[in-house]
Amino acid sequence: MTQKQIGCEILLMSGPPGKDWRKHDDKNLDAALPAQTWTPDLFVGRLRKLSEELHVEFLDTATFWHNYLGQSGKPWQWFQRDAVHGNDRGKQIVGRIVEAYFRL
Repeated sequence: MTQKQIGCEILLMSGPPGKDWRKHDDKNLDAALPAQTWTPDLFVGRLRKLSEELHVEFLDTATFWHNYLGQSGKPWQWFQRDAVHGNDRGKQIVGRIVEAYFRL
């Protein structure tokens, strides 16, 4: 009996949610926020480079997530249940990012 080689596809992803980086008023967390621009961190760049070196797909969910967050105008806690985890709204956004990737 010969063994078949089974191909394995790998998708490397950056993590979307994290600490909300937007400037906000600690005394009024429900206040709408102005549009703000996220500066990508070095880790996302390193993940992209690693995916290129390994010849695997890379889904940069962090950039999509933070760009959306920065343009949303929604209050500071709108998308997150705590300092680093998405709430139900945040999870829906991440799901839509992943869905859009697979639709391409």
